[in-house]
Amino acid sequence: MLIRAPWPNGQKSNSRPIVGESRRKLTDAFIHVLPCDWEAHGEEVLRRLSEENPVAYFKGMLSLLPKDVSSEGELRSDATIEPHRR
Repeated sequence: MLIRAPWPNGQKSNSRPIVGESRRKLTDAFIHVLPCDWEAHGEEVLRRLSEENPVAYFKGMLSLLPKDVSSEGELRSDATIEPHRR
């Protein structure tokens, strides 16, 4: 029994991937909504995340640090990190 692909020979399986204009529109929409969402929910979400899933919280915080930090915690660039104050 010969099994055939559901598309003609020579055609890729996904001939219309989400790229270019569609990706840009999605990115633009995300960037537009992010500040409003952060203002409304940011601190509460971070507090809950730190309590309910400290590993995810820690990974998220690490992802925000500059990549150029020594193992002693000193910044090697001109960037400064200030502690969060309430």
